[in-house]
Amino acid sequence: VITVQSSVSVVYNGKQREPFTSYTTPYGLKLKYTLIDENGETTYELKELGALDAGEYTIKISIDDANHQGETTIRYTVTPAAITVTKTPVFKDYEYCGEIAPEIAVSGEAYCAADGSVVEGTFSIAIETVNTRNAGTHVVNYIFTPASGNYQQVGGTVNLTIVKKVLEDEFLYIRTVDNEFIGFSVMENSDYAVEYNTLTHSVEVSFDKNKIYMYGSVNDDFTVSVTYNESISKPREKGIYTIRARVLSKNYT
Repeated sequence: VITVQSSVSVVYNGKQREPFTSYTTPYGLKLKYTLIDENGETTYELKELGALDAGEYTIKISIDDANHQGETTIRYTVTPAAITVTKTPVFKDYEYCGEIAPEIAVSGEAYCAADGSVVEGTFSIAIETVNTRNAGTHVVNYIFTPASGNYQQVGGTVNLTIVKKVLEDEFLYIRTVDNEFIGFSVMENSDYAVEYNTLTHSVEVSFDKNKIYMYGSVNDDFTVSVTYNESISKPREKGIYTIRARVLSKNYT
């Protein structure tokens, strides 16, 4: 007779060890341990079972003695080992409203105390974590996914900088007060001329309506700054001016 637990669960540590104890009646008979899986049956020494990868196994335990016989099976589970992040990951800046998740971290490290190893894997941030946030620096959740199934995932928080998305140069139209189109976002001094008449002169700026919805909900967030030689004052005196229209937005530039 073989006496042993019907199921055994141990934590992976990558080392050979005797993971459980079996008794026989009469006491002290030699036992044989056979792992049963889709590849058939493989015989192991008991201590070798302790080095199995994480997973669930069926193990047949048989009496290996000329004068006695008997066998039993147990469910043997090796659970993934816990790991700890020992170096906080660093991620590259992420562009606002990007269509893909932030790139894998450029640095970071995870360690497993159970087997004393630095664990290979990737630090990542899900796009759902960032795609609704405004430009700026935010505390976001990351996950470390080990390359091996012998280790558990682990998560944490990290600072991530979301940078403004660059708009196309032709996103803004510059027109005269009479609605005559005269240029896009930046007009150099030779593009438009008026006669001196003691009055101030200015232009009108509008968004390209065909592109405005490419950038999400812009009605509340987008305003425009117009400068004349980098001043908001409308020019009156004779001279040469560079007209520049800029988007003022939390998330675009």
